[in-house]
Amino acid sequence: MRRPKLFCAVVISVTFGAGALASCVTQPAATAQTVDQRAYAVYGTWTLVEEQAAKVIQDPAVPDAVKSAIRSADARAKPTLDTLVHVLQQYQSAAATLHSAGSTPNNTEVLGVATENLSHWITEAQSDITDLTRALKGAAP
Repeated sequence: MRRPKLFCAVVISVTFGAGALASCVTQPAATAQTVDQRAYAVYGTWTLVEEQAAKVIQDPAVPDAVKSAIRSADARAKPTLDTLVHVLQQYQSAAATLHSAGSTPNNTEVLGVATENLSHWITEAQSDITDLTRALKGAAP
């Protein structure tokens, strides 16, 4: 998973553009093979996009309205990403329990619920990252 994130970081730093950010929102998660890999990919994408947002907000040439839109999108996204991390930890705990204690109906059900919950929060996080990316488009030259 390192290469897609590294690739996106290089693309963003070399040419700041909406197309580059948009591909980073979907590309790493699309190549992930498991739900936890997707969660890590989405969180990694969030880190890259949020880092770019922090740089843009510091730029005096960026209009205040754009900075405000970026701050708002970032503030809306943070609770979602915090929840994604928490739910990922729950998923990993359920998977570890299933692996160590064996496949019982209860363990299997708990992992199923954790998987569905994690998938839901991945989708929510991707939506919030897309919103932050749209806000960043306002700063593109």
